[in-house]
Amino acid sequence: MSFSFDTTIKLGDLLTSASILISALTLVFALSKDRWAREQQRANEVRAASARTLESLQRWRTIMLSFFDEMQSVLAETFAAPISPKVKDKFLDTLSYELRLKVIGRDRLIKQTIQNEKIAVSYVDLYRFNPTIKPYFEATWALLSNAAAQMLDDFVAWIEHDIRKIGDIDDLPRLERQLRETTSNIRIRFEKILQQILEPAEKFLGEVITKPDAVLLVQTNLQAPPPSTAPADPILPNPKLTPGAVATKDIAEICKPGFIRNQRPKLSEMAILRREIFDAYGITRPPDRYEMDHLIPLGLGGLPGAKENLWPQSRDTMPWNSRVKDRLENFLHQEVCARRIPIEQAQKEIATDWIAAYKKYLGDPEKYPDGPVANSAED
Repeated sequence: MSFSFDTTIKLGDLLTSASILISALTLVFALSKDRWAREQQRANEVRAASARTLESLQRWRTIMLSFFDEMQSVLAETFAAPISPKVKDKFLDTLSYELRLKVIGRDRLIKQTIQNEKIAVSYVDLYRFNPTIKPYFEATWALLSNAAAQMLDDFVAWIEHDIRKIGDIDDLPRLERQLRETTSNIRIRFEKILQQILEPAEKFLGEVITKPDAVLLVQTNLQAPPPSTAPADPILPNPKLTPGAVATKDIAEICKPGFIRNQRPKLSEMAILRREIFDAYGITRPPDRYEMDHLIPLGLGGLPGAKENLWPQSRDTMPWNSRVKDRLENFLHQEVCARRIPIEQAQKEIATDWIAAYKKYLGDPEKYPDGPVANSAED
């Protein structure tokens, strides 16, 4: 038996094959175009969600800073109103009380506005595209909320501090100027704190908005940076601001009875320096929570009242605070005067790292909280 194949190609078959191929290519193209359109839509949705989150962060900033504008208006109205002789004696107490009520009322209004505008959950749409960013934005909102609460508490404390400090009903223009200045200064410091918290988030969202579609559609490209932190009270001075300064290395003079008392700067001079140093360190909390500390103490020949030897040391940070440093200062003064530690060594160690010096000579402040339990100075 023999077989034969018909190798004749008919025109109709060619046309049919071409038609099938064209249809297949058309389908592939249509599917690709549809896929591209879906990807483009998804990328645009990610950008839109990022833009809404960015807008909410900026809205939060605007709402919080409007507090200071309102407080300036409140102060203007308060001091413009005539004071009845009947309430003159109680005016300052009433002023402090009314300002506190204004702050409480404004705080409630701010929280209600944030809730009504759903600002704190604005990242939810972005979270839908990448769940890994949720912890980052939750941490950022927590930092903002804590910073706002701290600012409001400190604002009240500063106002009350200024009222007590001036405390003269017959000098209201001066009090008004001081309260206005305090309000402006706290606003400036608070803006710096907000900038530190918000800058990483705003930078991240801005980069997301400008990324190409292909990059946006890969979840790993949406990883948010670690959240920033609000500035904490310093437990060590900034060496650029406070390197330490020496007035004398004469042990006979330093150890003379009454030397430290005679070296103390005037309170009026310290009041001026306090403002400058608080601003330089970005301190927003009330002044009574800090000791204006001489890094190289007067009892070790430190230069009194010098900006390069002064810093705002917290009274309540744990375990390292002003009371703990005072123990070290007293110990080193005794050791220097007993000729067991050279004055140059004591000055250098406390200026370089007073915490390291404390550990070296006095050990653990939590283990021995009541005073020196020292290694021998000769160890």
